[in-house]
Order: sequence, then C-alpha cells, then structure tokens
Amino acid sequence: MKFRKIVITMFVIISLIIFMLMAVGCDKNSPIDSGRSAIIIIPGIQGSVLYDPETNESVWAAETGNDVMQLANSLETGKMDFHEDGYPANEISMRLLAPDFFTAPDNWKYGVNLEQLATIPALGLTPTVIKGLVLSIEDKYKDDDTDVLVYQYDWRQSNVTEAEKLEKYINDHNYTDVKFVVHSMGGILASQYLARSQSNIERCSLFVSISTPYLGSSEITKYLVTNKLPGSIFSLKIGVNYPSAFEILPFIQFNETEHFESHQTSLIVDGDYKSYDEAIEFFKTGTSWGKKADGSPKIMFNSLSSYYQAMFLSDGSHITSLVNSYYIQGTGRPTTVTVSFEDGNYIAENDIKQDLGDGIVPLYSGICGLSVDAENVILIQEDPSLPNDEGYVGHMALPSQPRTIEEVLRLLELVIG
Repeated sequence: MKFRKIVITMFVIISLIIFMLMAVGCDKNSPIDSGRSAIIIIPGIQGSVLYDPETNESVWAAETGNDVMQLANSLETGKMDFHEDGYPANEISMRLLAPDFFTAPDNWKYGVNLEQLATIPALGLTPTVIKGLVLSIEDKYKDDDTDVLVYQYDWRQSNVTEAEKLEKYINDHNYTDVKFVVHSMGGILASQYLARSQSNIERCSLFVSISTPYLGSSEITKYLVTNKLPGSIFSLKIGVNYPSAFEILPFIQFNETEHFESHQTSLIVDGDYKSYDEAIEFFKTGTSWGKKADGSPKIMFNSLSSYYQAMFLSDGSHITSLVNSYYIQGTGRPTTVTVSFEDGNYIAENDIKQDLGDGIVPLYSGICGLSVDAENVILIQEDPSLPNDEGYVGHMALPSQPRTIEEVLRLLELVIG
C-alpha cells in the first residue's frame, strides 16, 4: 500500500513537471517559439556566385583575376549553359554553396568597392555591387540580436523554384521575423517567397527593394536578341534559355503605367504597338530566342501566366503591398521603355527611352506602378553635381551608393531601432 502511494506521488510530481515544462514552452517569450530575427539581403540577377562542387572553385564570379579566368573557362566549357527546355545542361556538376555571411571572404566573394567596379566592368556580373550596402548594414547591427546575411541563389533558375528554396532556408533557420533588403531580381525572388503562403507574409516585418523590375524591363527583351548583358561589357548567349530571363519580360501591367499614353506599349512590330498578348505571341513565333530548334515555342512561356498571377492580387496590387514595403528606385538616366522590330529584326535606333529609370529598370516598374508621390516610394535622382560619382544612379552601382545606403539604414532603424 505504501509502495502504491509512493508510485502515485511520483506520478503526480512528474506530471506537474511535464505540465510546467509545456507551459514554459508555450510562453510567448520562450526562445523556442519566438524564433530568430534576420536581415536577409538578396542580390540581383547575375548576383550570386556559383561554384563547381568537384573543385570548390567559382564558375561565376569576378572579384579577382583568378575568378575571371575561371569564369571564362566555365563559359567556354558550357558549365553555365541551360537546355532549350529551361533546365541546366550541367545540373549534376553544378551547385550553389550554402549562403553564409560569416564565411571568410576568401571563400565567399561578396564585394569590392565602387572604384574597382568602375574600372573593371566585369565585376557587374557578381555580388560585388552590394558590398557597400552589406558592410554598412553589418556594421550597424553587429551587436544586435538580428542576424545579417546575404542569401545567394541560382539566378538562372525560375524565381518560383528558387522561392521554395528560400522558404526552406528561412524555416530551417527558424527565422520568424525577416527584414528583406533586395536588389533587382532579388526583389522578384522575395516576392515569390511572399506569394507562397500567408505564413511567409506574416514573417516579413520589412521589405525594402532597390531597383526591382516588378513589372518587367525592356532591357531583357534587348538582351535576348543581342545577347549583351545589361550593365556589363559581356555579350553572352547563355541566358536565352534561363527561365529567370523570361520572367522579367515586360508584364501586361507595365503597359498600364505612366510611361505610356493609352495607345503605347513596350513593343513595336513593323510600326504598330503590340498588346501584351500580341507581344508574347511575337516572341514565340517571330524571334529566334523564343523558339526551340524544331521551331516550337520554348516551354518557359507556358508558366508565365501563373507566375504573374502569384505576385498580383485580385485588385491589381502587388503582393508586396501586403507587407511593410518600400521601393527605392534610381531615376534620371535614359532608360528603354519600348523596343522596335521591323521584318523580324530588332532596330536599336528605334528604341523609345525616357529619363525615368536607372538605365535598366524603368521608373514605374521599379515602384510597382505606384505614384512617385506615394509615401513608400523613395526616388534617388541622378545628380552629376555630387562629388565622387555619388550622384550616379546606374542600376549596378545604386545599391552601394551613399544615398541608397542612408535610406536603407533609416528604414531598418524604423523597425529595429
């Protein structure tokens, strides 16, 4: 009998302990539930370093002379190529190293200064363009509980595919409070992340984008024809099969922005402005890059409708409108808004340009079609009078320009302090 009482007493005590532990675990202040906070910086297209897992050497980077040599070799050997059906030609031999902001610079090539960028145009191909921004954020929050990291990704792939990986990365690291600072295509990737679930939206306490082509860019149309990489001295045909390139063709919403009068659009064919649907049909049938070797349209066109729909709500607003978002956009440089074809050939001299944009991303695309007077729109105006080229707002240099960094730090401080 006495033994039975002892057993019952021990059972009660153990039950109480378990109950107390469960109560602590459910406490809103518990580190188990509260998760971690992160500032996630995502570079633009061409902006993440790609590696060969067999050699652990970069195949896409240009920070050092050795990088450039390896880059040239990877292009010559086809390591960066994709098949015309939109998948890597070297999928097994290529991978992207896990992003880690605290990796030694020798292994993680995240930047050079703007002076080097100006003298070595090849550097426009790599994450180097965000160095000033990254170092400034790291310096400000080095003693804070918030993690600061640069998320690298395979910018060749569809943003839909890469968004799933970004979601897994955030979940695996238990980041429940995320502040995105994104440049160019990095903003598209983060937008697709938001579009994946309400939970992802609720995790995002701040979304700051720098020159993201939310509504597309006519520069990508020109690239697919000429193979000249935007913002670079390189002419490379490798991107004509990249799903990501197709995903930043001008959207139907681009034609509805203040860049155009009612009859104007982003494409002219044989003297006539073409609607979005007509433009896509022309790209499928009237261009070499839009067709496969057998003459059929490339399958990358098939997913564009669902891709767009994921990022735009029923009222026409962008998915980023559901979070605390700010759009930083450079403007004042001649930027193409309409390209022209005659007899199937691209006519460069017929491009329509406006001094509204950063030379690659048109103004209203970079601010999601909002008014320039909107409270969450921040324009960085071209200003040649500023010293040390600080007034330059070119697409590649903008993230690490002092005025941009100042705005980003101000916005982060509003949320973090």
